[in-house]
Amino acid sequence: MRKITPSCEPPHHHAIPVRPILSLTKHRTITAQAPQPGHEVDHFVAATNRNDVVPEFLRSGIYSPRPSVATISNAMDVGAPSNFVRMQALFGGSWEQMKSRISGMWLDDDRTRAAIREVKSLYDYEIDPHGAIGWLAARAWRAEHPCSATITLETAHPAKFPDVMEAELGPNAVEVPERLAILAHREKVAIPMGTDKAALLGHQLPTIGAATDPPMFPITHDLGH
Repeated sequence: MRKITPSCEPPHHHAIPVRPILSLTKHRTITAQAPQPGHEVDHFVAATNRNDVVPEFLRSGIYSPRPSVATISNAMDVGAPSNFVRMQALFGGSWEQMKSRISGMWLDDDRTRAAIREVKSLYDYEIDPHGAIGWLAARAWRAEHPCSATITLETAHPAKFPDVMEAELGPNAVEVPERLAILAHREKVAIPMGTDKAALLGHQLPTIGAATDPPMFPITHDLGH
């Protein structure tokens, strides 16, 4: 049986869709865009890697945080996304409302790598692993909704992933911008810290006290509540 898809009027070359579909690779971007009824975006596609906690929730209504899995799109290697609580708040805790406005998709590393090569071949553009996932999700959405205009939002620069980009596009495939290159030889400063509240307060409170005289806000607030 041949699938028949509706025909769409080709957009004018200068037209900007006023109600696009946004394909996103960061859950915090969804909260920033506030996808409420009346918003000038028809739908959101939350795209991620194998850490598919949010897409699974959108499919099943069951939220199952778990240890993260390492991937080449490492900023999305999150098994318990902190912004999920904000997403719930935007929809009043309603799974039905959330899934009506947001669809979830996940892509593995092999498809991500293939997309990096395909985007370069088609558009002569170096897309990073996170952007490749968003681009794939947007294309998958258009396959089922051919009349939809889509916009992919992501923030990572491909120069942050030299091993992946060179493996897919060859040596020196991505020019490193100066603002990133100047950091290459700087000393990394990290302060080891425990995971308990006392360790956090022990580090932060002296800093707050030194920076504000008098303090800008009370420092006796119990962070456990």
